[in-house]
Order: sequence, then C-alpha cells, then structure tokens
Amino acid sequence: MKTTKMLLAMLVALTFANLSMAEGKIAVFNLQEAILNTEKAQAAIKKMQEDADFAATLAKAEALVAEIQKLAKNANEKGMTWSEEQRASEAKKIEFKQADLKLANQKLQQEQKLLVDKLLRQFAQNAQQAAQDVIKSGGYGLVLSKTQGVTLYADTAFDITPKVTDKINKMK
Repeated sequence: MKTTKMLLAMLVALTFANLSMAEGKIAVFNLQEAILNTEKAQAAIKKMQEDADFAATLAKAEALVAEIQKLAKNANEKGMTWSEEQRASEAKKIEFKQADLKLANQKLQQEQKLLVDKLLRQFAQNAQQAAQDVIKSGGYGLVLSKTQGVTLYADTAFDITPKVTDKINKMK
C-alpha cells in the first residue's frame, strides 16, 4: 500500500514536471464555429434565409405556431363547455397543426444542415491551414477542441476561434 502511494506520488510529480517543461500555451478551438462565422459563410446563410422557399416555409411554421397557440388557448378557456365530440374535434385540429409544424421544421432544419455541410466542406482546407498558422504564430503547445466534449470549461481568453475566423476571412 505504501509502495503504491509512493509510485502514484512519483507519477503525479513526473506528470507535472513534464507539463511545466512543455513549450507553448494552451488554447481551445472550434473549427465549425470558425468557418460559420466567416464573412462568406454569413453571406451564404443570409442568402438562404432570404430565399423565397425558405422564407415561405419559415413563415408557414410561424403561422402554425400562432394557430396552435390560439387553438390551445381557446380549448383552455372554453373546453369545459364543449361536448365530448367538440373536444375531440379541437384536439384533432391541434394534432394536425402540430404534424404540419413538425414537417415544416424538419424541412427548415434539413436546408440549414445542407448549407452547413456545404460550407464546412468548402472551407475545411483553408480553416485547417488558418488554424495551423494561428497555432504556430501564437506559440500554442496544446489546442483542445471545444466541440468534442474534451473541454469542460475554458475562459474566452483561451479561445483562438475568432483569430482563425479572421485568418480565413483574409484568405482568398
């Protein structure tokens, strides 16, 4: 038992000694965020949002939300006076509206996902090069991903994502 504690203490001491001798600073980075915050990506996102089909689907979803809320409010206020048939009919209306809303939301999410995937593919090489440039010029010895659950907490001072975004914006 005493030997195990001594070995553990030596292991911890060696680990901290190695960490203190490591060169560079520590940073966190989010590749997707860096790409999606670029000027070109923001312009593409804005263009998608202004697209007639996307805008119409979004308006339809918003209208459905309002209709569902109105039907629910009406049911809460007057439902006690309704017959069993009327309650069932109103519940069915709400269910149909909710199904339509779910479909509209799925369509919007699919369009957004397709655009995000396209942008990530389009800028991946530039983003990786920009990240390497920022890491090298900043003297970072350890860069952790913000997206893969590796980093529990990191102060924004450690986040190099905005620097990488700026670097990508300056690339052609």
